Amino acid sequence: MKQGILRGAAALLTAALAAAGAMPAAAAAPTATCTLDLKLPPTAAISSSTVPLTVGVANPVACISLADLELVRQGSPAVVSDSTMIGMYLDDYTRGAFTWDALFMDGAVPGKYTARAQPGWSPHGPWLPEGVDYEDASLDVRSTAVDLRLASAAKIKAARTPAGVRVSGTVTRYDHVDDETIGWKGATVDVQRLVGRVWTTSRTVTTDSGGTFSATIADDAGGSWRAVARESSTVWSATSGTAKVAARQVLPAKVVSPQAVRSGGKITVTGYAETSVGTGYARTSGVAATLQRKSGSRWVDVGKATSTTNGRLTATVTTSKAVTLRWRIAATPRHHAAVSTSVKVAKAPVPASPTKVTLTAKRSGSTITATGKVTRVKGAQLTGVSGVKVRLQKRSGASWKTVRTVTSGKGGKLSATYTSTSKVSLRWYVPATKALKSSKSTTRTVAARPVTTVSISHNSDQNRISGVVRVPKGSGTAAVKGVVVKLEQRVGGKWRTVATVKTDAKGKVSAKTPKVQGLASFRWKVPATHGSKAVTSKVLDILSFSIFA
Repeated sequence: MKQGILRGAAALLTAALAAAGAMPAAAAAPTATCTLDLKLPPTAAISSSTVPLTVGVANPVACISLADLELVRQGSPAVVSDSTMIGMYLDDYTRGAFTWDALFMDGAVPGKYTARAQPGWSPHGPWLPEGVDYEDASLDVRSTAVDLRLASAAKIKAARTPAGVRVSGTVTRYDHVDDETIGWKGATVDVQRLVGRVWTTSRTVTTDSGGTFSATIADDAGGSWRAVARESSTVWSATSGTAKVAARQVLPAKVVSPQAVRSGGKITVTGYAETSVGTGYARTSGVAATLQRKSGSRWVDVGKATSTTNGRLTATVTTSKAVTLRWRIAATPRHHAAVSTSVKVAKAPVPASPTKVTLTAKRSGSTITATGKVTRVKGAQLTGVSGVKVRLQKRSGASWKTVRTVTSGKGGKLSATYTSTSKVSLRWYVPATKALKSSKSTTRTVAARPVTTVSISHNSDQNRISGVVRVPKGSGTAAVKGVVVKLEQRVGGKWRTVATVKTDAKGKVSAKTPKVQGLASFRWKVPATHGSKAVTSKVLDILSFSIFA
């Protein structure tokens, strides 16, 4: 359909041009093949769906009146532009060049393209040999290749900072898929400064996901800066405009917030270097400073430091003496000289001595006597220390509770008493002081206070009730002669004394069994004695139907 319409239009146009005398006379014999030599530009940028090209015609031929041309991408994927009409009726064509607005409705894919006649198109004109039909004629298009890549653009800003020149900007490119301009992610950008008449690269950076870049470059001179985005296989390079930065001025400087912290014989000194920024001061990196100590009326260098990214200065001095310190900044082409306020550091305290404490604990009844000794450790030498506050502590669950506080006597001797009938774990604890380090003794566990015990038994052959009594003595129990013991019988739910005897030398007691008929219950009872509460034996049940005294 399109071929028919174009052929009809071509025939009408050809006839009209011939009638008007606008068509040149054929200079050569008609031929059935028409050759068209086109010279495409070597490169072109894709910035929209239409790519304008200025095409040279090596030898404008008169064998055609119209030709339908298209661009074809070499390699894969194959991409073809919409076709464009050219012909001898175009003045630009007859002068050896014409403008071709190559249209890509689906977007031009970067790559190398050549021109060709639209498939099925034959040359149109009145110069075909007699008897040759249009369908039998051919159009041979020969063309150079054009390298099509995506267009890009770069912008730059530059400003003077205390650290140098801060350069930032953006790089964008055309997106042929969505037909829009986007940030060029991953572009390699050369940040350049004009040196004389030559642009020299000072730093190479890579754009982020949004196409932005930044860099701080140590540079004191004034001048012009620009950004050059390097070309890639699919995107052409771009050069930004220029940004001018004034030369660095010699700035006032100062050191603020000087501080000194002692740790034993080591002093750490800090501060912050600042330089003027016109409206005030800003903390500045790369500033060399000297730490000085006052010696009489002079200041002596004792350390060096260079300020970090936040302007911080740090240096150390090793001395146990009291000192006065300050920071000093020497004058440079970038800043003036400056000194900080001075800081005074007291002499190092005498280190506390290690201590050692021993413990011995003995029970006597309910009273526990704890003794020990606190000593100062110096190498392998132990020296008793008097006048030291020491705590006697008992274990309470997972913690320790102080039950007595005493002061060490001559030679570091310790002594304290503690009342407890239960099993208890004790220790001495020496709190830390300026002169002494803390320490604690080994733990001593004292058994619970012993109590009076009495047993009971029955000898039916002898018709007697016996027992053995042991009373507390020292840290244990012992048989003691003369302990009063009562034999009790349960009568009507109450216990009634039926005999009173004394222990012999072996702690034994014995009494004649009272007359009973049926079941009777008996027990021995020892009144409170030897620091122990009254105790009773277990109950002895006797079953008898005839017991004679």
